Amino acid sequence: MRRFYITIAIPHMLYATDLFLTTQTDRTKGTKGFINRLGQVKCQAALHATGALRTAPMDSLDAHADLLPFPLLVEKLLHRVATRIATLPKTHPLATHANKAARKYVKRHRAPLHELLHSNKIDPNEYEVIRPIRPSPKQSPRYSIQIPADRNLVPEKLMKFNQETKVYSNGSCIDGKVGAAAVMFKKGEEQ
Repeated sequence: MRRFYITIAIPHMLYATDLFLTTQTDRTKGTKGFINRLGQVKCQAALHATGALRTAPMDSLDAHADLLPFPLLVEKLLHRVATRIATLPKTHPLATHANKAARKYVKRHRAPLHELLHSNKIDPNEYEVIRPIRPSPKQSPRYSIQIPADRNLVPEKLMKFNQETKVYSNGSCIDGKVGAAAVMFKKGEEQ
């Protein structure tokens, strides 16, 4: 029941959340009534997932079912949407509107974008723009990867390489914990 609620109910209930729900801030009342009504569905899901009685306290049911309280879930989703909008590339049609909405908080006739960016205190100009790179499938990488079958052969293989830059990496998984490390050498010196 918990998995059904997380994977099916939440995405269907909160589709386009950024357009119709706003969190309560010092400037606005937000849509607290709607959030509370939608939160009743979460209460039913928590009751079914845990098999508890209707009179059980919802805080403890949330903890036992490992569910976020509904207002926090809405805030999390709204923050994720605001971050996505803030990281849009400059060529995206919404990027200019997001920059204008973040610069000035309009007193009247606010768009949901104004509420979204100002309630989360997100300014798109403070985020780094990372251009997505899509290499051609026919393009081969400019570096080579070598993974020896036997670790005893590693010193022999290293002597054969004469590249200027070498990167060594290793990873392991012990007792359910994962670790990784990498070292880069340029002209024989560790960087």
